Amino acid sequence: MKIIIDTREQRPWTFSDYDCETERKGLVTGDYSLVGLEDHISIERKSFADFLGSIGTGRDRFMREMQRLKAYPVKALIIEATYSEIASGLIFANSRSRLTPNHAIGVIDGLVAKGIPVILPGARYAEMRAYNIMRHAHNSCVGIAKKFQDEKKIEPPKAIVA
Repeated sequence: MKIIIDTREQRPWTFSDYDCETERKGLVTGDYSLVGLEDHISIERKSFADFLGSIGTGRDRFMREMQRLKAYPVKALIIEATYSEIASGLIFANSRSRLTPNHAIGVIDGLVAKGIPVILPGARYAEMRAYNIMRHAHNSCVGIAKKFQDEKKIEPPKAIVA
């Protein structure tokens, strides 16, 4: 499995703890995908500070990005925060944003209602969650391709001559 890391990703995950290769390449949507499955898989990563900027002053651009993300069969928005960190407001302490926890949670709930899976694993587990999603999607695609290939090897029945 080879993970594509978007060239615009400033501090990319390395996936060094996982059995995979990585490649830097420009992606149309999202920050991470898989070689050969770029039109099928897209993972968007947001630090909490980036998420606040995206739903504040960058909202229009962010919502266009989420609309593109929605079109992918396998997709996720991974925010490097937990629900409890956001809801409690503690994570806002170092932020200069005027947004409230209720505003952030409302945007997250709205994205889910529009069909975009939002994952809140916290910073510690975010890379692992992205890897696992891509691994499962990769294994599923490989399984489908193998089944299709195996089906092509089956000889069609010969016509019965009376």
